Amino acid sequence: MPNPNYLKGRRFEYEVVKEWNTGPFKATRSAGSHSEFDVFAYRTDILDGFTELHYGKSPQVHREVRGGYEYTRYVTPIIGYGVQCKVRKIKGLSKKKGSTR
Repeated sequence: MPNPNYLKGRRFEYEVVKEWNTGPFKATRSAGSHSEFDVFAYRTDILDGFTELHYGKSPQVHREVRGGYEYTRYVTPIIGYGVQCKVRKIKGLSKKKGSTR
């Protein structure tokens, strides 16, 4: 059985992702909290030129050949938001008193 605190935090992160996945934003969760941010959100309306990157028209393309394979990295400048999500119990409040749902 997973840690109850982990489950609460994960549930909250999914709520945050759902909130950000509206309008011009797209959000994704960084599973396992192995990065600086739990959720990363970015604007999708500024990615109109993204297709051009795949045709090599951008100077931000890096290619290298290793062991008979070509490795290509496409770097897309975007406006993004890193979100830290924290769930902490407030001492002295019971579920009945402090519940907002």
